[in-house]
Amino acid sequence: DYRVIANVVDPVFFETPYAKKNPEVKELLHVSCFTDDQKNISGLLRVVKSLSEKRSDFHFTLVGEGKDFESLKSEASKLKIPAHKVEFTGLLEGKPLAEVMAKADALVLFSNYENMPVVINESFVLGVPVISTDVGGIAEMVNRENGFLVPKGDEQSLYKALNDYLDNKFSYDPVTIRVKAQMKFSQEAVGKDLLKIYRQALEKKEI
Repeated sequence: DYRVIANVVDPVFFETPYAKKNPEVKELLHVSCFTDDQKNISGLLRVVKSLSEKRSDFHFTLVGEGKDFESLKSEASKLKIPAHKVEFTGLLEGKPLAEVMAKADALVLFSNYENMPVVINESFVLGVPVISTDVGGIAEMVNRENGFLVPKGDEQSLYKALNDYLDNKFSYDPVTIRVKAQMKFSQEAVGKDLLKIYRQALEKKEI
């Protein structure tokens, strides 16, 4: 028997207000540990390159650091993605990370494999939808009300999803995303779920 308990989100994300967006240029965001065999950032960059050849109404920010950080920055240069369309911030944590994430129109993940990335919970708490590959436990969190899923490694599907999103073919209600997430991922909410399980175990009831 098992029960899924959500990853708790740091209070700083709850304290960060929803940021006003630029309707003319959508901000797409990626946050990860920059391990390419898992996160497939190289594939993501190829999709960004293809988008940049067709449209100029987006900006892509990549946040994080890791063993492939420098090589992926070099890959972006090799692909000749326009410098004004892509930005590598390096590692951000706490309030600076929350403020950057709050400015995004969508979080984009293109992982080859995952468990349950806490960055998705953080994104939802900020009212930001998620476009991701359908790997690991992500499908338990992401649905048509708060995001969009594409097959693992399918660059054409990711390109179409991002292109459709930029064309406003599907949209999301940030207030609904934020309210539902704040009810589920706070320290209080997760603590109550854990306490309930402990009490049931002590009472020798089925969990």
